Amino acid sequence: MKKAIVILLILITTTNINSCQNKKENNEVMKVSKNDKYDFMASSCAPMAYPAIVVSGNFNLADGTSLYIPAGGRLLKYGWHADGATHVTGPDLKALPNELSVTWLSLAEKKFYTGRFKLDYDLIVKYFKKGFYDHRKDYHTYRKINAGLAPGGVVVVWLDGIGSRVEIGRYKAKETEVTMKNFVPTTNIPKEEYINDKFDRHIINEVKEEITQGKISFGLWDTYRIKYNWQPKLVFANGGKATLMSIDYYNGESVLTYADNPEIIGYKNNAVPKDIGINWEDKNGNKFGADIRIGYKYKKTDDYKEFKEKEKEIFEAFKKINTSSTDKQIDLLFKIDRYNSTLKLFLKNDKEEIEIKKAAIKIYENS
Repeated sequence: MKKAIVILLILITTTNINSCQNKKENNEVMKVSKNDKYDFMASSCAPMAYPAIVVSGNFNLADGTSLYIPAGGRLLKYGWHADGATHVTGPDLKALPNELSVTWLSLAEKKFYTGRFKLDYDLIVKYFKKGFYDHRKDYHTYRKINAGLAPGGVVVVWLDGIGSRVEIGRYKAKETEVTMKNFVPTTNIPKEEYINDKFDRHIINEVKEEITQGKISFGLWDTYRIKYNWQPKLVFANGGKATLMSIDYYNGESVLTYADNPEIIGYKNNAVPKDIGINWEDKNGNKFGADIRIGYKYKKTDDYKEFKEKEKEIFEAFKKINTSSTDKQIDLLFKIDRYNSTLKLFLKNDKEEIEIKKAAIKIYENS
């Protein structure tokens, strides 16, 4: 009996020790997992009509090191969330960032902004560890962290990968002064003359007119971040199924994945869509695709008006359809005719349906 009691005590003691050891090991695993290292680069961007120039910038990493944002006078003008310059520097594997510091020139305003922002480190870790699946069902994680710089000192940060771009935070910088020596140390041109020359050559006429009238849309990039509970839905007149979907949202996020990915199926809170690509098969196995340009990516000054008209239509439609809904669920309908030759776009709730008429839509056959 005594022997049995001794064995029982040994077992209980061993179990407690193992339990504590496992708890300690689990805590260590969690600690290590939040400090995993990944292969990624740093970049920056600015709205197409409101370019910016980075003076200096760094993503400060959790292990005390940093990754610099390329500066050197390069003009950022390729669009909100588009990639700017990237440099391959430092070790391939790096700790994830927990802070951003950046100073830049907002060219349309002729003002410098600066800020130091604490990033949501836990959210960044979560996204990097979760990763995503692309349209081929290949698994990826994120490869770039991108800082968007907009008028009024607005800063938005995204994680970017091949098939997914997600926002991890919005921040507000303050105005500052920068000497020409710190801005462009390689020139003897006075700062005001240098900025005025860049302004004249790179700010489009429509934006110059906005500035003259005091109508820069400082709240625009926050409007882009408004989200609605909606889902994309294909409606076939003669049968078919979607196979691939890509969506670029106005807030800079995007997805490119297979059409039945649970990440995009069903009602989800997402920003207003800007550009959409769809692939589908009809009931006979014939393959088709469509590009739906809701927000026009203008390249010349005479495209700016069209871009703004399309933007106005889709935002007003989402606002109206959301307001009239009782359950706040919205379908973005892609109605495809029986011949797979035309596609019409609608927003629909439980009460009404609104056609999006200004979107540029192109259907093509896939081999």
